[in-house]
Order: sequence, then C-alpha cells, then structure tokens
Amino acid sequence: MITISDGATSVAIPYLQWRDEHQWQPVQQAVEPTLTGSLLIDVGTWQAGRPITLASGDAFGWLDGATLTQLQAWARIPGQTLTLQLRDATRTVLFRHHDRPAIEARPVLDIDSPAITDYYVVTLKLMEM
Repeated sequence: MITISDGATSVAIPYLQWRDEHQWQPVQQAVEPTLTGSLLIDVGTWQAGRPITLASGDAFGWLDGATLTQLQAWARIPGQTLTLQLRDATRTVLFRHHDRPAIEARPVLDIDSPAITDYYVVTLKLMEM
C-alpha cells in the first residue's frame, strides 16, 4: 500500500506504478575541454532530488475525486513536504513543480458533472528530499 501524508492528513494511493524507479543515477558528471585540449572532469553525487513518478493506467490504480482533491490541495502549497510510504520505505518528498504539471489527471469516464466519488487516471511527479 502506498500512502502520502502531511502529518495531519494521510491518503492511500494504492496500485500506482513507480515509473522512473530504475532511471535514477545519483552520480553526476560535468566535462569541459581546456584550451590545451585536455579535459576538466567534475564528478559528484546528488544528495537529494531523486524523481519519483507514480502513475496509474487505463485499467489500474485509479484515484477517486476526493483523493485527487487532497493531492491538488497539497500541490498548491509552495514548498509543501510530504511523507511517502512506498515499498516498505519512508521518504520525504515534494511535488516537482519545475517539471509541469506536477499532477496530471483525466477522468476514467468522460461525464459532464463528475462526482467526488468518480475515478481518475493520474500521474504524480514527486522528488525525494
């Protein structure tokens, strides 16, 4: 079970897939040629910023309108940190507003007046602190 919380309110976001779990590479490298033709190589390790993209699909992981509304409320708070419980690990995360949109959602059924109980296919873009 995946949960996300601000400390006061917690919501379950079950069955979402961690889309970029194996794409994270914390080692970063900058290479710059010098005037003499040699290379300056700067290597370091990121201490934070791992992307965590959680997504549902057309047949799994749908979130109801109430859960989506709570996630959107948190996303509207600048700098809001959240606690993500994912695969037996607790992570401190925030929304990736620099990688817009931080939350993507579309209704499972296209209806004129969706209710709070209707379901959505979602993508949440978070990053680990």
